[in-house]
Amino acid sequence: MFRQAYPAVTITVLVRGSQGVVDALLADEADLGLAFNAPYHPDIDTVAVQQQQLYATVHPSHPIAQRQHISFAELRDYDIALPDESFGIRQLVDQMQRSTQTRIEPVLTTDSIQMLTSFAKRGLGVTFLPFFAIQGEIQQGRVAGVPVSDVPASHAVVEILVHKGRQLPIPAEEFLQKLTEDLHLLGNGSKIA
Repeated sequence: MFRQAYPAVTITVLVRGSQGVVDALLADEADLGLAFNAPYHPDIDTVAVQQQQLYATVHPSHPIAQRQHISFAELRDYDIALPDESFGIRQLVDQMQRSTQTRIEPVLTTDSIQMLTSFAKRGLGVTFLPFFAIQGEIQQGRVAGVPVSDVPASHAVVEILVHKGRQLPIPAEEFLQKLTEDLHLLGNGSKIA
């Protein structure tokens, strides 16, 4: 529908960690941002928020794939892939390491959500991703998601962000409104496999 209303408008998607999303908004390189656990900045407004469970994401044949939930400490014995420090996911994992006094040494660190998902799909180990990032892969049976029980729900959120005070073009405003209305479609849930 959006393309029908604005056929001359092109959409460019920049894939970045949560800090990169905030930086792009502040530099006016992006009209709006979608981020997981974005860092606070006084010049960024949060338009909408949805809580998202963080999942230990694995191949469906992985030993933990059928679990209803798993504690962070139980994951230390598996090979782990993590996003780099610019991602809200990593900041949440680092917070869990401190709060549970569990040290995890990743075998892979990357700035690519696709690479993290591929790591799990290939059965190489465990990564941590929110539901919206793996929903399609779960539905196609390529990965399983096991809720990490140590994550406080209030800290695991997906947010739609804008640069405070910036006047958005009308098409961007309408796209933002549609994205905000559809945020609930990113889903959530407890056990998904």
